[in-house]
Amino acid sequence: MENNSFCKLSVPTFKQYDQLQGVILYCIDVQVIGVTGWRLELRYSDLFDLDTILRAQFQRLPKFPGKTLSKLTTTIQFEKRRVKLNFYLSSISERLDIVTCPVFCELFEIMKYAPKYVFEQPKIINSQQHNQTIKNCQYIPELEQLFIVSCQTEGYKQLMAYMQNNQNQIVEALGLVELFSLKDNQMIKRWQECFVNQAQCLHYSDGALIVGLEKGKIIVYQLDSDLNAPLHTSSYQMHKMRVNGVYYNKLKKVIYSISQDGTFVITYRDYLKHKDQLLLKGELTCLLVCEHRQISFIGNSKGSVFILDINKENVQYIRRVDCQASSKIVDLAINNNQGFLFAASEIGQLQVIDIGQFGREINSKAKVTIQTNQKTKKISYCQQRHHLYIGDTIGNVTVISEQTGCPIYSLSAHGLDVMITLVYYLQDTNKLITYGKDQILKFWEFPTWIDLNEIKRQEYQEIRQEYLTQQQIKQKTLKTDKYQDDDEDDLNDWHKNNK
Repeated sequence: MENNSFCKLSVPTFKQYDQLQGVILYCIDVQVIGVTGWRLELRYSDLFDLDTILRAQFQRLPKFPGKTLSKLTTTIQFEKRRVKLNFYLSSISERLDIVTCPVFCELFEIMKYAPKYVFEQPKIINSQQHNQTIKNCQYIPELEQLFIVSCQTEGYKQLMAYMQNNQNQIVEALGLVELFSLKDNQMIKRWQECFVNQAQCLHYSDGALIVGLEKGKIIVYQLDSDLNAPLHTSSYQMHKMRVNGVYYNKLKKVIYSISQDGTFVITYRDYLKHKDQLLLKGELTCLLVCEHRQISFIGNSKGSVFILDINKENVQYIRRVDCQASSKIVDLAINNNQGFLFAASEIGQLQVIDIGQFGREINSKAKVTIQTNQKTKKISYCQQRHHLYIGDTIGNVTVISEQTGCPIYSLSAHGLDVMITLVYYLQDTNKLITYGKDQILKFWEFPTWIDLNEIKRQEYQEIRQEYLTQQQIKQKTLKTDKYQDDDEDDLNDWHKNNK
C-alpha cells in the first residue's frame, strides 16, 4: 500500500530509570514533513492501550508485541521488545487514516508540534431516532429535501403487523417512505406513506417517486413541484420476489427495476405495462443507471457486475465483469468523468472497474481491488473531493482516496459493533447521512479537507527558497572575499613599487 502519511515513527532506544523503581521508557522519535522532529518517552502500557483502541476501529493492523507471563528484566529482553515496537509504530504511521485519528494525534503530540496537520473532526449537526431499518435514500439538492425508505426488521413487530393489518387499515407499518426537509441543518419530517410490505428501494425524478417492495411490487407516486404529499398513487406487481433496485428515466418515461428473482425489467410508467425484460444470473442486489452513457450497471450476489445498453428499443446485454471477490455486491458508485465504476462486496473488497470512455463499455475490465474494512454495507462517492465513503458492520465510516486507493480517514459514526446500513454523501454540501442498527439517523458536517499534497508542495517551496537564499548569501560572501583578496594584492603591489 502506498505511503501517503505525513508522519513517521521510530523507536531508536529505551531508557531505564532506577529512581522510578526501574521503570522502562521507550524513546519514540516523531518526524513530520516540514517540521523539526521531536522525541517522546512512553511506557509500554501507553502503547498497549493505543493498540487496543485502534483495533476496535481499524482493520489489518500489524502484530503488536504482546504482554509476557513474566516481567522483563534483562537488557536483551527490552531490546527485543524495542525492535518489535519499532516495526509496529513504523507500520501504523504509514497509514494516513491512523495518523489522523484523534487518539494518535493526542498521544504523539501532533497538535502541539504540528497543528496544521491535525484534521478537524466531523461534527453531528442533527440526529434522531428512527424505528425502522433505513434501506435507501435520495437527496434533492435544489429543494434541500431527502427521501428515505425503510422497513420493519424486528420479528415481533412483523408478526403483529401480519396479524392486525388489513387492506383498509395499517396498524403496524412494515415499510415507510418519508420526506425530510434539511434546510438550516434541521431534519424535519414533512410527510410519510406506509406499506403492508417491507420497502427496499426508491428513486425520484421529475415528479415521479418509485418505491420497490418486498413482495415484488412497485408503488408509483405522483408529486408536485414542491414535493407535497402524493397526489396520485398506483401500484404494479412487477416481479415475483423482492425488488432490490428501481430507477425512473424521465425522458423515456420508463421504470427500470431489478429483483431477487434475477430479472431486469423495463416498465412503462404511464400505464404500468412491461416494455422489456432480461433474465440475468443470480440474485440482483444493486442497480446504478448512468443516463449520460445510457448504460445500466447491475450487481449480483455472486460478485459479478452486468453492463446493459438501455439506449436501444430493447435492452441489450453488453458485458459481465467478475470481481476478484466472488461475494455479494452490496453497492455501486461511479466516477463518470474518469470512467471508473466502484463495486463494493460484502466481505470488504472494493473492486475498481475500468469502463472506459463513452461507447467503449464493451471493453470494461476489473482494474484494481482495494481492501476495505470487513463486511462493507454501503458506499457513497464524492465527485468534488474524489473520496469514497464506506460504511461497515462495526460502526465506522472509512474515507478512501480515489487517486491512491488508500484510507485517509476513519470516523467512528455509530459506536462499536453497530452495523451501518446507510451512508449517503450530499453532493455540494460537505454533509453526510448515516444510519446504523442503533436506529439513529445522523446528519454529519465534514470540514474543509486538508490537502496534504498542497502542504507538501508548500514545504518543498519553502525548503527550496531557503536553499536558494543560502546559496545567494554564500555566493555574495565568496564574491566579497574575492574583492578583499584583490584589494590586498593591489595594496601589496603599491607598497612594492614605492619602496
